[in-house]
Amino acid sequence: LAEKYFENNSFEYYPNAFSTSKNSVTAISSLINLIERVTEEERKKFAKKSNNYFIDYDLIDSKLFEKFNSISIFQNMHVNYCFLPNVKKCQQFNPFEANEFLKGFKNNFLTKYFSFWHLNGSIVGKFFWRIGKQLRITDSLSEPEGQKASIAKTLREINNDISKNKFDLIFAHLLFPHVPYGLDKNCKYSGNLSNMNNFFSKNKKTKIHNIERKCVLFFLDNFMKKISNNHNLRVILLSDHGSRIEDTPESSNSIIFAVKNFKSKKGKKNNMEISSQRIFIDLYGEK
Repeated sequence: LAEKYFENNSFEYYPNAFSTSKNSVTAISSLINLIERVTEEERKKFAKKSNNYFIDYDLIDSKLFEKFNSISIFQNMHVNYCFLPNVKKCQQFNPFEANEFLKGFKNNFLTKYFSFWHLNGSIVGKFFWRIGKQLRITDSLSEPEGQKASIAKTLREINNDISKNKFDLIFAHLLFPHVPYGLDKNCKYSGNLSNMNNFFSKNKKTKIHNIERKCVLFFLDNFMKKISNNHNLRVILLSDHGSRIEDTPESSNSIIFAVKNFKSKKGKKNNMEISSQRIFIDLYGEK
């Protein structure tokens, strides 16, 4: 389905692309520093544990970002890009803010209360957060559930940044698709799917993951239609790692990678086995 979408919408796409790491921070560190492979030890030069309670890692270097003058970031609570060079705007998903959510998400007082309690690290809070989800009284604002459920709003805000024409790079790191799952076949939010993911069979995980991948294309299509008149854009769509349903290279490192130049009128399939990091080197490295 993804290949058909990319072909019909004039993307150049790489069905055999892979990431050199199944770890997000390592994969992204190498990607944005135009290095094909970074070891866990070498990663310390590019990323460090954050002192911010609501962020896991701070990225501290990016050769890619040095090539742009004005950068807008949309990020999650796992990886922080705000300290990188030339970042003029940095918007992090914030569960404490008012958000718009997909149909099906239980946006009620208890969802907010239990989620905030859980985020503050209380063992009792985690217990009530879990019970509320299991009994389907509440959903979760924690990541990735909260960011995933507000994906339409995030894409609209990205579109707003494009229309302002103030940035020469807009970089979005969105946890979608991602476990725990949460979207049904109609791309509505279903908290039932986010419960007990670890106990799902491989076949069930694969089925639900593929549903979320289809939903990515659904939201992407709506987004692309809104920006289709901007012929100076290049849109790069990629995943930092694979589904990780199994601990195999095919599952953990196989990714989606597609590039859209709006001046192009025809899709192009590139069957080369190539890393996303190498594609970025070819696109943005020294010529």
